[in-house]
Amino acid sequence: MRALALILLAGLTAEAAGIPIAKNGTSLAAVVGGERDEYAVSRVTGELRKYGAVNPSPDAARVVIYVGTLSSNPALARAVADLGWKGDIAKLPPEGYLIRSGTRSGKTVVVLAGGDRTGAIYAASDFKNFYLHPASGGVEVEKLDYTEIPKMKYRWFWNWDDRTNWDLLDHDNVYIPMHQLPKSDSVRAWFKRPEAFVNNMKLVIDYMSEHKLNGLILWGFLRDNHGGIPAALEVCRYANERGVKIIPGAGIDRHYGGFYHEGNHEFNLETRAEQNPRLRSIDKNGKPEPRTLCLELLENREWVERGFSWLYKTFPIGGVNVEFAEHSTCYNPECIEARKRQGGNETDFSKDLARIVPFVMKTIHDVAPDTWMSYVTYGGYTPAMKDKPPLHVSAAPDYAICQWTLTNMLTDLVPTRSRRSARGREWTPGLYESPWPEGLRPPGMNYIGYIHWNAFYTSNQKGFFVDAYRDAVRKAYRHGFQGLDTYGEESPEFPNVELSYLAFSEFTYNPEMSDAEFLAKRVAPLYGGEQAGQLALEIARRVGPVRIGAAPQDVTQLVEMAYEGRRIAEPYAKARWDKMIHYVREILPK
Repeated sequence: MRALALILLAGLTAEAAGIPIAKNGTSLAAVVGGERDEYAVSRVTGELRKYGAVNPSPDAARVVIYVGTLSSNPALARAVADLGWKGDIAKLPPEGYLIRSGTRSGKTVVVLAGGDRTGAIYAASDFKNFYLHPASGGVEVEKLDYTEIPKMKYRWFWNWDDRTNWDLLDHDNVYIPMHQLPKSDSVRAWFKRPEAFVNNMKLVIDYMSEHKLNGLILWGFLRDNHGGIPAALEVCRYANERGVKIIPGAGIDRHYGGFYHEGNHEFNLETRAEQNPRLRSIDKNGKPEPRTLCLELLENREWVERGFSWLYKTFPIGGVNVEFAEHSTCYNPECIEARKRQGGNETDFSKDLARIVPFVMKTIHDVAPDTWMSYVTYGGYTPAMKDKPPLHVSAAPDYAICQWTLTNMLTDLVPTRSRRSARGREWTPGLYESPWPEGLRPPGMNYIGYIHWNAFYTSNQKGFFVDAYRDAVRKAYRHGFQGLDTYGEESPEFPNVELSYLAFSEFTYNPEMSDAEFLAKRVAPLYGGEQAGQLALEIARRVGPVRIGAAPQDVTQLVEMAYEGRRIAEPYAKARWDKMIHYVREILPK
C-alpha cells in the first residue's frame, strides 16, 4: 500500500508540475507548422527563445506542438485524426480555435488549431500569452483543453493616426493643446516623426493580432508627410500577415481629406475643392464652404467612384469606414431639391444620409463585395425608431454595416460631459441619442456600436474601463449587435490601458465569458496568480473610468494594494506590478 501511495503521489506531483516545454536553455518541444502558418509558429518559437530554447526535430523532441489548420498542416491533420480530435477541429468556424494536449506514440502533443489561418494565430497567441508558465529554469504548461468560438463578428479599434501613441518616443506630442500647435492646412495635422506612423501601427497591429481584434479603422491612413503610399502599403502587408484587416476612414464630402488625408493628390478632398470651387457645398447664406464637396453633383459622385476604385486597387485593405456630413448640411440647389423629393419630416442631415449611403455602399460593393463597408450615424437610436426607422436604415443595402454611436446611450456605465471639438462646435446629445432601455434594439439588421472611451481625446485615458467594456459588450450582444469598435490610440504599456483593452478584446470575442473565467484565464496569468489578479481587478474597479482632474481620493490605499499584489505575485509578474505601482503613485494622481 505504501508503494502504491508513493506511486500515486509521484503521479500527482508530475501532473501539478505540468508539461515541460523548455528547461535550462534547451527546448524540449518541436513546433510544427504548415503552409502559411509561419506567423502563428513564430508566436510560439519567439516566446521559447526568451528561455534560450532551440527548436529540436519532432523525432528528438519530448513534446510536439502542432500549429495551423487541417488544410494547411498535414502533420497536424494526421495527429488529430489519431487522437480522435479531427471532428472537433473540423467544426471550428473562421477565427475559432482549439488548444488541447494529449499523448500520441509516447510523446506529449499540444495542438494549436484554427478554423482558419487567423484562428491558428489566435490559438498560438493565447498559448504564448496565457498558458506558458515560467518554471524552475524554463517554461511549462498545464494540461490544455480549450475551444474558443467568436460570438461577435466585428471587433475593431478606431484610431486617428496622429493620436495613436504606442511608440512611446512620440507619446507626449499629442498632449500639447491644439491651440498651441503650429497652424496646418490639415484638420488633424501630423507633427510626429515621419517613421512614427508605421512604428505605431505595427505595435497596434501586433497587439490586435494577439488579442483577437480583427479590424483597425484608421483615419489618416494616407499622408505625404508620414510616408504616403509606400507607408500605407507596409501597414497593410504587416496587418494581413497577422490576421488584422485595415479599414481606412474616408470622409467623402468634408473635413477629413477624402481618400488621401493630407497631400496634393487627386483623391485628396481639399485639393479637389481648392481646384474646383464650383464643386463645393454651399452654406445657408449661399457661400461656398472650404474643404467641402457637394455629392449631389454628378462630377463629385464620379470622383467618389474613382476614389474607392483606386483605394481598393492600390491597397489590400479589408474594408472602409465612411463618414458623410457629420451633421452638416449642403444647401446647393441640387441638394435642396433632392430633399424636397424625399418628403417626410426628418432632418436635412438624415435625408442627405439616406441618399448618399446607398450610393456609396453600392459603389464599394461593386469594387470589393467581400469587404467590410460601414457608415457612421454620429449618434445613437431611440424608442421612436422602432416603429419608424430613419430613412438611411431602410435605404441602405443589406451588406452595409450601420455604425451607431453608443457613448451617450451608456452614461450609466461611463458618464459623459459636453465638450468642444477641434472646430469649436459643442457636442451634446442630438437627434439620434437617448438612454438605452433594456430590450431596445436598433432598426435594421447589420449594425455595430462605436464607443468613445479610453482615450486622450475624451479626457479619460487615465481611467480603467474593465467593467464598463464588459457590461457594454454584454448589453450590445443581447441586443443583436454584430460587433463594437472603440479607441485603440493609447499604449498598453500603461496598466489601466492594458486591462481595459484586455476586457474589450476578450468580451467582444466572447460576451458570454464569465467574470471568473476572465480572472482565471486572462488576468491571473498576467498578474502572477488568481489572488494577485483579483487585486489588479479590484484596483481597476476602485479607480474606474476616471477623467483627467478627478483622481480617486484613496490613492494611498491603492498604492498599498499594488504593493501587496507585487508581494504575492509569481516572480515573472513582478515587472507588471511595478508598472501598476508607478501608475497609482505617479500617473493617476496628476
